[in-house]
Amino acid sequence: MMRISRFWRSGFWAGAMAACVLMLGQVPAHAATAKILNRSAAKKIMPATVFFRGQTAPTQGRNSCGVHFANGKYMLAALVDTSGYSTEVKHKYQGYLLTEVPLEIDGHKLGPGAYGFGFLAHNHFVVLNIGGEEILHASWHAFV
Repeated sequence: MMRISRFWRSGFWAGAMAACVLMLGQVPAHAATAKILNRSAAKKIMPATVFFRGQTAPTQGRNSCGVHFANGKYMLAALVDTSGYSTEVKHKYQGYLLTEVPLEIDGHKLGPGAYGFGFLAHNHFVVLNIGGEEILHASWHAFV
């Protein structure tokens, strides 16, 4: 698996890319043949705005990526413009994840759906339902 730290140092786009790499390593074995989508390809299918915690926010197409699986399904991730959200929400919500396949992250199962995600201090990764409730909290150390 790729080391996440070198992606993170290259800027915010790396946050979305790191999420894709994290998730790709956690998909079911039957989806082993998958193609990582670059930002241009992901931007074409990622919604321009997304709903999270009672508001809509634009996605950052330049900071997006995805995975196209052999079965035709997708997983997409993008950073979002959180300028309209409270500081408390911005702390955890930095990106949006859409997945058509079930994922397993650090032993936690995540079903197909739409989620917020964020990168926290001390190498932590969090996934939130669209109501803003934390449903998964994992250490990056589980992925590298």
